[in-house]
Formats: sequence, structure tokens, C-alpha cells
Amino acid sequence: MGADRAFTNDKYWFLVPFQLVWDKTASLSEPVKKESPLGKENLAMITITYPTEGGYTPGDAYDIFYDEKFLIKEWSYRPKNFDIPYMSTRFENYQDFDGIKIAINHKKDDGKWNLNFTDVSITLE
Repeated sequence: MGADRAFTNDKYWFLVPFQLVWDKTASLSEPVKKESPLGKENLAMITITYPTEGGYTPGDAYDIFYDEKFLIKEWSYRPKNFDIPYMSTRFENYQDFDGIKIAINHKKDDGKWNLNFTDVSITLE
């Protein structure tokens, strides 16, 4: 279970745009325009909320801020759907992998926390 939980967490960070489609139990809000927490940009925002029962993060919510090209710029994680985010990070350094754009850097605003993906490749079969 620990390995599955770790994989699920890493997969979520890496492929969150796909999770919006893959997660059948999650609820998606309608898009709204809102100021992003870190960059203070007026961006579109949707919220993905998980059911209060089951899964690894029951009741958690993510506010996802994206631009006019539908690229995620920032997100905020809100455990148990609290009003105040526990963590907000930027999605940076988008790279194109055969038409699939993936942010390989995720950073907190204070510069003390960065999540970076390396040696990324996609094989189409």
C-alpha cells in the first residue's frame, strides 16, 4: 500500500491534467476567474474535490489555476477542503513531449521547496 500511495502521489504531481479526466470519483467545479495565490495573475480556476470516503486523500481539494492555453500555472492543495490552502506551488518549465506539454518543475514561492522531474521521456506505441 505504501508503494501504491507514493506512486499515486508522484503521478498526481506529474500528470494532474490527466487526473482531471482519469479520476472518476472526483468532482470538478465550473471554471471561474480568480487571482492566483502566488503570481497574483487573473487566471481561470477550477477546483477538483475528492469524496469524503475512500482513497488516499478523502475530502481533499485542489484549486487549479490555468491560462488561456489551458496550461496549469499554479495550484493550491486544501486538505479536507479547508478554506485556507496548506500549500500552493507554481507549475514551471513546460516541455513538449510529442505534443504532450508537461511542467517538470513545481516550486513554492519561498524558493525553499522545489519538485523537479528529470529524465522524462514518452514512448508512443
